[in-house]
Order: sequence, then C-alpha cells, then structure tokens
Amino acid sequence: MTESLSLHRPEQWPEVLSVAQVASLLSISPSVVRRAITHKQLDGVLVGGQWRIAAPSVWPLVPASIRAHWPEGPWNEWEIEQE
Repeated sequence: MTESLSLHRPEQWPEVLSVAQVASLLSISPSVVRRAITHKQLDGVLVGGQWRIAAPSVWPLVPASIRAHWPEGPWNEWEIEQE
C-alpha cells in the first residue's frame, strides 16, 4: 500500500501525478481535475487513456497559506517557470 500524498509534504510528490492523486491533494473531484486540464489550468498528458499531470502545474493551485511554509525547494523553480 502506498502512502497518501500531502499538501504539506510537496518534496514527497512524484514528478507526475494521476487525476486521483491531484483530486485527493486539492480536495476536489476528479472531474474538476480533468476540467482544469482541458482549460489549461493544469499541464496534463494522456498516456494510455489516463491523464498524467506534471507536479509543477499543481503547486500554484495549493493554497498560499500552505505554500508559505515552503520558502525553499524545487516548487519555487516551478513558480518561476510559470511566470
């Protein structure tokens, strides 16, 4: 059994996430995740009929109050890339 992902531990996120993982992280439904992909709010690629989402595109959707606890790390590079 795999350990569930946490917004509070982004250093443990894999580079690529499933729709279910993103939905769980952000406490939203999988259909909202898929809609975010189709509206280009998340970077997703279809692989074998399943969406895979780049972790850097999820980080900006994490509430700012949580992001503030992580002043250093690769997620800062993710934000720079999106600007």
